[in-house]
Amino acid sequence: MVNFLSVPLKSTNEVDLYKPLKTYIDSLSELSEDVKSEANEGLLELNKLRIKLVVNLWINIKALLTLLQGGTGDGTGSRSPKTNFRGNTYYDQLCAIEAKLPITPTLNPISFKWKDAFGKSSLFFSKASLTLNDSSFERACVLFNCGALMSNIAASQQMHSDEELKSVAKMFQLSAGIFSKLKDSVFGLVQQEPTPDLSPDALSSLSLLMVAQAQESVYIKASRDKMKPGSLLKIAAQCSEMYSEALKSMCKDSVKGMWDKEWIPIVTAKGMAFGALAQFYAAEYAKDNQTLVNKYLDLKKHRN
Repeated sequence: MVNFLSVPLKSTNEVDLYKPLKTYIDSLSELSEDVKSEANEGLLELNKLRIKLVVNLWINIKALLTLLQGGTGDGTGSRSPKTNFRGNTYYDQLCAIEAKLPITPTLNPISFKWKDAFGKSSLFFSKASLTLNDSSFERACVLFNCGALMSNIAASQQMHSDEELKSVAKMFQLSAGIFSKLKDSVFGLVQQEPTPDLSPDALSSLSLLMVAQAQESVYIKASRDKMKPGSLLKIAAQCSEMYSEALKSMCKDSVKGMWDKEWIPIVTAKGMAFGALAQFYAAEYAKDNQTLVNKYLDLKKHRN
C-alpha cells in the first residue's frame, strides 16, 4: 500500500542581504569598527547560506534523495553514510539576527519573492507568488520548506529495516509538527493574504496528512513484526481515521482545488483500505478469542 506523498517546495530567487544590512550596521555609531567588521563578515556568510539552503535547495534535495535511495552517484549503487545536510540552518540564523537586524517595509526593506508550492504554471501564466519586504515572511516560507524537505526525505527513504521505518515515521512526524506550528503562526508572520499553500486550511491538511503517513509506517513495521490481530486492528483503525481526517480537511472548498490530481484519490483509497484491514483484523481477533473460549469450555467440560 506504500505510496507516500511528499510536499513540493516553494521556490524563490536570489536577493542581496549583504548591502542593505551592511549599510544599516555601518550607520550604527555605537558599534566599534571591529564589531562592524565581524558583523559584516557574518552577513556575507548569511548571504551564502541563503543561496545554498534556500535558492538551491532543490538541487541539494535531489542529491540527498539519491543518497537515501541507495545511490552514491558513482555508479556503484552502494549506500551512503549519514549526511550532514541541515535544511533549517538559515531559518535559525534569521531568528537569531531578527531583533538586531530588522528587515521590515520601513527599515532595511529587502524584497523576498516566493512562489506557491502547489501553484500550476503554464506557457502563458506563472505560478502564484507573493513578494514582501519582511524577514518574518521569509521565515514562514523557509519553515514551510523545512516541513516539505522532511516529507521528501521520508517518502524517499528505503524501508528494509526497523531503523529505516522508524526514521520514516520520525520524519513524517517532524514534518507534521512544522506545518502545525506554521498554521498557528502564519498570520503573525505574513502581514497580508498569503499564497494558498500558506493558508491555515492548507497547512492543517498537510499536517494531518503527514500524521497519517507516519502512522502508516508504524503499521508497516507492526505488520512485518507479525503482531497479534488485536494490535494490528488498533493501528489499522487509527490509520483509517487519520487518513479520513486528512481527506476531510483536504476537501474543504478553500483548498480542494490546489492539490496535485492524484492526492485526493490516494488519500481516499488509503482511508478505505485501512478501514477494510481493521475489519479483517477485527474478525481475526474475534476468531482467536472465540477459539480461546472454546478451549476453556472444553477444558471445563472434561473436568466435570
